Amino acid sequence: MKKIKRSYIWLTLLFLAGTVQTIVAKPGEQVEIKSVQFKGNSAFSGDQLRGIMISKPSSLFKKRYYHAEVLHNDLDNIALSYKQQGYLESKIADYQVEKDTAKKAVYITIDIDEGIRTFVESVSLSGNEFFSGKALGKVITLREGEPLLQKKIDESTTRVLNYYSNNGFLDAQVQTDIKVLADSQMAFVNFVIREGPQYRIDDIQLNGLTITKPHVVTRELTFKKGEVVDYSKLLNSQRLLYLTGLFQSVYISLRPASEQDSTLKIVLVDLKDKIPAQFNISGGYGSVEKFRIKTEVYNDNISGSARKAGIALKYSSLYLGAEASFTEPWTFQHGPEP
Repeated sequence: MKKIKRSYIWLTLLFLAGTVQTIVAKPGEQVEIKSVQFKGNSAFSGDQLRGIMISKPSSLFKKRYYHAEVLHNDLDNIALSYKQQGYLESKIADYQVEKDTAKKAVYITIDIDEGIRTFVESVSLSGNEFFSGKALGKVITLREGEPLLQKKIDESTTRVLNYYSNNGFLDAQVQTDIKVLADSQMAFVNFVIREGPQYRIDDIQLNGLTITKPHVVTRELTFKKGEVVDYSKLLNSQRLLYLTGLFQSVYISLRPASEQDSTLKIVLVDLKDKIPAQFNISGGYGSVEKFRIKTEVYNDNISGSARKAGIALKYSSLYLGAEASFTEPWTFQHGPEP
């Protein structure tokens, strides 16, 4: 009788050990993922959900291995993706990791409770005084009757902020207040705005020029004194100055112009000139031309004017010649000259 009990206990321990092994891999052991299946999903296909995960099944050309911590992160990402698509009540109801010890492989099954999708009942604004709700409504991409998408909320918030910053409100802030009715899963979205002051350009200062003439810089600027600060114009002007090829670095920033009037700003344009003159020489040998040599001398910022000129001399047993070039970047000048 005792032998039978011992055998029963031993078999029970073996069964329990086998049960643990179906979930936990031995340290250092590589267990291949054979499949990842889903239950309860209707809003998104299995392929779409697997695309979110790192714990993908092995393919013909690439093997993938199971790691418990990675799978847990995948489950969190799936839940987050559902919520970002308006499924606020969604959750991972359950998941199983079945292990085939002989094949050193696992089969993953994820059970999803999607819940009801939340839709936008209304979109409103508060705190806006300078701009009307109608003007800002054209900027916001979130619409009534659409699913509550986090992407649309973030996009609308960014667009409202850009709208304000491009009209001189550099300190504007936008927050979203979202209320959801539990019984109907309808959302009321309110964009709460703190406008702050509107800034204007009091002066423009150029720093760091050693070669380039100031008018070469100012003719590339898309903003002027007295204008409302438009952040997009500052960025565009910085880009245009870089594209001239005359500067190693370009940085445009703002600083207060007056202690008496905090709404006035000085635009600082910090630049570092490139060395304009260059000399190049190259040579080679070919079966037809034999020895050949090319010498180039050019200057892409003559007297700091942004005009470019160069000459190239070419010599070989078959050819002797010279080439000259000249470039005027502003042929029909409309920038201010000193």
